[in-house]
Amino acid sequence: MATVKSIAAAVGVSPSVVSAVLHGSKHVRVSDSTRERVQRAVDEAGYVPNHAARALRLQRTGVLAMVLPKLENPVYHRLVDGIYDAADAHGYSVLLGDGVRVTSGSLMLQRLVGGGQVDGTLIRPASTMSPGLLAEIRAGGAPIVILDGISERDHWVAVQDELGAHVATQHLIDKGHERIAYLGQTVYQYERVDGYRRALREAGLPSPDAYVIHGEQGTHDGYETFPTLLTLDPRPTAVLVNNATTAVGVLAAASDAGLKVPDDLAVIGYHEISIAADLRPSLTTLEMPLYELGRVGVELMHAALTGETVESRTITAPLPRVIERQSTA
Repeated sequence: MATVKSIAAAVGVSPSVVSAVLHGSKHVRVSDSTRERVQRAVDEAGYVPNHAARALRLQRTGVLAMVLPKLENPVYHRLVDGIYDAADAHGYSVLLGDGVRVTSGSLMLQRLVGGGQVDGTLIRPASTMSPGLLAEIRAGGAPIVILDGISERDHWVAVQDELGAHVATQHLIDKGHERIAYLGQTVYQYERVDGYRRALREAGLPSPDAYVIHGEQGTHDGYETFPTLLTLDPRPTAVLVNNATTAVGVLAAASDAGLKVPDDLAVIGYHEISIAADLRPSLTTLEMPLYELGRVGVELMHAALTGETVESRTITAPLPRVIERQSTA
């Protein structure tokens, strides 16, 4: 059976170099050519790292917790993919927690992050989460990485929400719309409102406070909040909905109200979801780098667990992009 020592001997390097390549460590300098030779030897030998033994040796479980709000929200699909792929690359398993059920003081929270059962927690905070939840997770002492937000206390990785909303609003402006509303969560996601207002301001277009309609996220919330749009005078001809699932409810409500999309109202949803192309009319969306958000989140967690320098950051590539479909065409 192949071992780290046998692979090191075959390549002509030290076992520490082989270990550094296998675990992605940056403490040992390894040239690209050496890294390729080691990886080739690993593949040819069919070597599989014993993550359980390594976790025991390092007094870690090899398990990360991931807490996301409303797991049924299809927006998180790419985020979860990025987390799983990066975790697999570093030899971690992932425990998934629903922010709706993992509440402050709950037995589920204790099982998820209590008693040293996980090495760290990746969490995407939201206004719908239980008050005190983040504080209780912090009290466990394990590293925390905040996804899609900036934190003064924890490691974090964010996306360019202000730019994203600006790009989405600019798409509607380019389509000739001058009365554009914003519908959705406005307190926690204020950067999106800022990006929306900046695009209108730069185009010399009005952005009345009444055109910013607060609502929660979800298909039902979009449907229930939509009638407020109809009360505005003059009525908007386009709307940026700050969550694609909420936009699905907006489409349904517009249809029930007898409006034609996009003739009477153009709709764009923030984030891409898999069903967007299958709706009628199909939904124009704004694609954000959520896969990269999840992947980088795990990379930061791995750095924290291995004693490397953790550099919280905002993801700048790929840039936000509009996927145009019938709802704005």
